[in-house]
Amino acid sequence: GLRDAWLYTGNPLARTMLVEWADWAAGLVAKLDNAQMQAMLRAEHGGMNEVFADVAAITGDDRYLETARRFSHRFILDPLLAGEDRLTGLHANTQIPKVVGFERIAQQANDADWHRAARFFWDTVVNERSVAIGGNSVREHFNDKHDFTPMIREVEGPETCNTYNMLRLTRQLFAAEPKADYADFY
Repeated sequence: GLRDAWLYTGNPLARTMLVEWADWAAGLVAKLDNAQMQAMLRAEHGGMNEVFADVAAITGDDRYLETARRFSHRFILDPLLAGEDRLTGLHANTQIPKVVGFERIAQQANDADWHRAARFFWDTVVNERSVAIGGNSVREHFNDKHDFTPMIREVEGPETCNTYNMLRLTRQLFAAEPKADYADFY
């Protein structure tokens, strides 16, 4: 995120490379319609929406913010906007970076709805799907929030990559709303 923005603003070569890469990537997906774009986003794609929101912040060019929105997976975002938890069975660390991106877009666009969606995700994962150590998945997937038995029985329990990305989301949410719940989780 922008915690490393000094690299791009203080280093003209790094900034140029980042913007050229963003232009290249945006050009690749420009010919995709929304259905094709959303189909592509079913695969793990990291925080592409977050990266484009960062490029928008660094350059001041809202074209990158629109590309960030295009890289936002509606299958995950739309239920969150509606306050619905549809996470059971999903690969956890594929979804968390998407939500980090939703919050980054919310910050850049001053979008209260997307912020509310990210906050709902955080509340759901932290308060209904996590154990005391901060873990929130079994065999890389969100388990049924009404049955934590797999967290005890499975050898492949919570992963630190999920916890790390939840901490990234927590830091963003705390920056937007300095609530004690975020500091407590951190």
